Amino acid sequence: YNVRTENMDLLERIPPPYVLLPNHQMTWDPFILNTLIKDPVFFVTSDIQFRNKFVAFLLKFVGAIPKSKFISDFETIRLIMAAKKQNGIIGIFPEGRRTWDGHTNKLIYSTAKLVKLLKLPVIVPILKGGYLSLPRWSKYRRRGSMIFSFKQGLSVEEVTSMTTDQVFNRLEELIEWDETEYQRKEMIVFDHPKRAQFLELALFVCPSCKSIASLKSKGTELQCSVCNHSVTYNKYGFIEEKGERRIGLDSVRAWNLWQMEYFSSLLLEKKTAKSSEPIMSDKRIWLNVGYRARPLKKFRFGNMVLYYDRIEFRTMKGDILTFPIDEIEGTNVQIKEKVEFYYDNILYHCNFLSRRVSGYKWMNAISILQGNGYIA
Repeated sequence: YNVRTENMDLLERIPPPYVLLPNHQMTWDPFILNTLIKDPVFFVTSDIQFRNKFVAFLLKFVGAIPKSKFISDFETIRLIMAAKKQNGIIGIFPEGRRTWDGHTNKLIYSTAKLVKLLKLPVIVPILKGGYLSLPRWSKYRRRGSMIFSFKQGLSVEEVTSMTTDQVFNRLEELIEWDETEYQRKEMIVFDHPKRAQFLELALFVCPSCKSIASLKSKGTELQCSVCNHSVTYNKYGFIEEKGERRIGLDSVRAWNLWQMEYFSSLLLEKKTAKSSEPIMSDKRIWLNVGYRARPLKKFRFGNMVLYYDRIEFRTMKGDILTFPIDEIEGTNVQIKEKVEFYYDNILYHCNFLSRRVSGYKWMNAISILQGNGYIA
């Protein structure tokens, strides 16, 4: 990945224990960070990684701390405090998830509470170029340039004297990163012959005809199957429009912000009207069940349909499982972009057989209909 560093001498001046709070741009950033820092980092890791016995053994061997994403976990806190007593480096991604468009996600407020509890210095490594090297929606690596830039976020004195709100606001300032604006200045080449492949996992609304899930990628192109609006994803990570119809969305970030505003208004309109019509659906899905780090078990096979107040899972045998929107918890998109959520204390894992179904679309639909806004 052509990795370089900036301000690494900071780690010589601040010995462990401390809290490491990086932005989360790509799959391998925690592993690369561990190779750069001479002392071991106890990363708080999604419990999905522990479902495979071999992977779980390796993660426990290096001291990874399991956490159910977006679900309160006192056992996680206990393990973090134990790592502090060992003078360990505690690694946490305060966004809780990798970025879909290169811009920092909303931070999880409980990170600020944890920083206050630990009373340790905070170091923030900002990864530049990570998203463009391996976008979340892609499986193809592009060799360009990645830089980990280290800076001290908060001293012990600041952590102690500041309120939780002040710590949270400061962390938001420190960790905010916009890959698109960085690339406008740097214009680094991130090339691959299939660089647009699976872009529809992130961009699921056509800006020309406003169809949902109509976009299809191939090679360097993304095209709508309804209106044929077509764009090229170029080697710098920007979008070039083709044909006479010009929308003016030149980046994944700009397109994503536009689609989220449109998608939100569409969903809230359906909710206000209490529409009986389905909003969207996807076919050929294995619905698996589990809990936390336990291995998943196949449960039902069928199609998933979204209404303003519920998700219906319609099995091949004609049964209908209903999940009320307001009772769904811990929604997230996990490995290979599969949607997970908790309902009635059971984990449901939606394994789309098509690699091109956007789990990001489903996660946002649930968040918007629950009144939490979109995730971008």
